[in-house]
Amino acid sequence: MPTIFFGSAPALTKLGDYLFRTYPSDSMQGAFAADFIFNQLKKTKVAVLYVKNDWGQGLHDVFAERFQQLGGEIVYDDSFLADAKDLRTVVLKTKAADPEVIYFPAYPAVAAVGLRQMKEIGIAVPIIGGDAFSADEIIQNSAAEGALFTMAVIKNPADFVEKVKAVAGEDVNLNWMAPLGYDALNIFAEVIARVGTDKQAMRDALAGLTYEKGIASEKIEFDQNGDLKEAAFEVREIKDKEAVLWSE
Repeated sequence: MPTIFFGSAPALTKLGDYLFRTYPSDSMQGAFAADFIFNQLKKTKVAVLYVKNDWGQGLHDVFAERFQQLGGEIVYDDSFLADAKDLRTVVLKTKAADPEVIYFPAYPAVAAVGLRQMKEIGIAVPIIGGDAFSADEIIQNSAAEGALFTMAVIKNPADFVEKVKAVAGEDVNLNWMAPLGYDALNIFAEVIARVGTDKQAMRDALAGLTYEKGIASEKIEFDQNGDLKEAAFEVREIKDKEAVLWSE
């Protein structure tokens, strides 16, 4: 049966014709990060430190290709395990490479380790993470103060939050994935109402879908691989334990 999911790793594009995602592939996010660093921050020498899995590798590969296409130089490039408890060796090598900026796509737990050790060792250049930096574990961490991160623009309207809490209770935690799930459910409902539950008919309907009633996004269209045709990204900065929109 067709599946709508939130995964962002570029490798997921090749897993079959029945997979669709309402969150953009990291092939978009990695390129956006490269453009931001080169064109907005005006930095040309970057160190890339990334978690060693499909998500980190995907961001790394797209970022590195795009940054070098723009004319930038990767002065240090290294990976680490998602459950690493110490990144001191990597951090020391990063400092020795003298980058102007660090691109650091990492999951919250290991990112917290790296951010703390970068601060301890005296690295003072800008640090740019991926969307995993949106986790409270990072935002509430004093070592993350001043760090930037990229993420897809996901709307989470106040009236949507209020309606969900009216049903689920005030204590429910609605992060950015909640509206994505709501949109996926409603897309399936529309497709089933139109073509029934035959899996091939559903798959074909999804492939040709233009959905303009979304909560997270005003317009959802899938390409031939089930990826979003278009997506918008933004940069946020961690200030006083809040993630605010970055401004020059």
